[in-house]
Amino acid sequence: LAWDYTPNMVPHDAFELERSTDDGVTWVLLQGASLSVSPIPPAARTVTDITATATGKYCYKLYAVSTTYGRSTASNRACFPPPASPINLRRS
Repeated sequence: LAWDYTPNMVPHDAFELERSTDDGVTWVLLQGASLSVSPIPPAARTVTDITATATGKYCYKLYAVSTTYGRSTASNRACFPPPASPINLRRS
């Protein structure tokens, strides 16, 4: 996942990423072994959800986190459908 960030909370110490597998009804904080880097550092602009599968549909939202100010409001939600299956395969 990649993002552009315009700070509405300065300074921020990290980012938090939440994922939904049910079109945004419920959200789970991704952390630790679920991500390519955890916690997500404040200068980061990309992260990999290493637990995502090729058949899942996922929605994500991002928060800036500050030890002084707490958690920002959520970013916009970004949803990604599973990739399309290959077609017209032939044996060579």
